[in-house]
Amino acid sequence: MFEICTTGAKKINGYFYLFKTRDPAPGWIWEDSVKEFNDEVKKLIVCNDDGMYGGMNELGLGMTGTYIKVKEGQAAYFDDEYMRKVLNEKTVKEVVEFIKNFHPLMGGNLIISDGEKCFALEVGPDRIEVIEVKDSIVMTNHFQKLQYQSLKYNDPVFHEWTHARFNRATKLLKRSNSRKDLEN
Repeated sequence: MFEICTTGAKKINGYFYLFKTRDPAPGWIWEDSVKEFNDEVKKLIVCNDDGMYGGMNELGLGMTGTYIKVKEGQAAYFDDEYMRKVLNEKTVKEVVEFIKNFHPLMGGNLIISDGEKCFALEVGPDRIEVIEVKDSIVMTNHFQKLQYQSLKYNDPVFHEWTHARFNRATKLLKRSNSRKDLEN
């Protein structure tokens, strides 16, 4: 089964907006819903039977990501309520520290924003690359800075698919200048 997500962030009128899409794949559950969690910090999280794929807390801190399995046993950020734990934090910097200290490391590309600040993280089994986002970023199921490769990357279909999604989203994001553009 291929990992299948495209995520991004774009700064519009001084605030960052996060987005995530998922491409259909046989056997995966697509009935997403937004659930409210009344934890210590209130959260809205995109959930389905597979896990928690993104969310935002009442402080305006949001996160989304893509999963890239580069080592057997590597954790997926959407499993086991990790999203709820991440969204207990109050600032982007606290989330970055939480993820850096999380064991086992979550695999993949994560985008975190509090609306005004935004960071992208490439997370491998023993290293994290933190990128401060100034204007926009797109991430799919391959790394741009880290040298790790998905266990599925040797499949030419996966390689073409992840790069095609990256290029398409980058092109669309460049001409997005409003929330409506992002929704479209």
